[in-house]
Amino acid sequence: MDYSVGLFSLLWYTSTSIPLRNREGILRQTSELDLPYHEVMKGKVEMDDFPPRYRVGDPFEISLDRQGLSFKSHDRSYLLFIPVGFLLFISISFFLATASYELFTIANPDWISIVFAILFNSHLFFAVSFSLYVTYRIYVPKTLRIEKGIMTYGFMKIPVSQIEEVNFEKVYIKFVTDEKVYKIFLPFLCHIKNAKLCSDLIQKSILYFGIR
Repeated sequence: MDYSVGLFSLLWYTSTSIPLRNREGILRQTSELDLPYHEVMKGKVEMDDFPPRYRVGDPFEISLDRQGLSFKSHDRSYLLFIPVGFLLFISISFFLATASYELFTIANPDWISIVFAILFNSHLFFAVSFSLYVTYRIYVPKTLRIEKGIMTYGFMKIPVSQIEEVNFEKVYIKFVTDEKVYKIFLPFLCHIKNAKLCSDLIQKSILYFGIR
């Protein structure tokens, strides 16, 4: 075994979070790291029907304007309510079983007892906050926007020319650049059954904008 390659792989991944090998498991060459995704995939993906015409009821909508491209989701991943409901059930059950709600009914509480009550019930505050966030993300998904060579999704901003790989991994879509790997959690955009379609349309959006 070539230990120098193994050591380099470890240092590369640790410092950049970028996989040293590509999706086929082949060692990534230095020249390969500098090729934009839209250049590598040019001519390899059928783009004649892109962007697809949106019809009411379609899970995704891709629109073009003078500034750029917008990718919107009209799909909902209601399956996320299952783990959210389970988390709330466990937290509320513990809250009731331990009667920890009585910590908030102490007569003339001082700041120490208040802090203790909050910390002891922090699991419930976390469960409620997390559930509200997930519910909001399901019903108000972020819009992916490509404009002036920049792909924007929430606080994520990636220059299209720096994207070298786009990988679909079940519930994530990953964008590999020279500096780091960016991820989008697809269930916040669509139902899990449409995750692959969502990923394919995002990849085509990058290709379409990159080759224009």
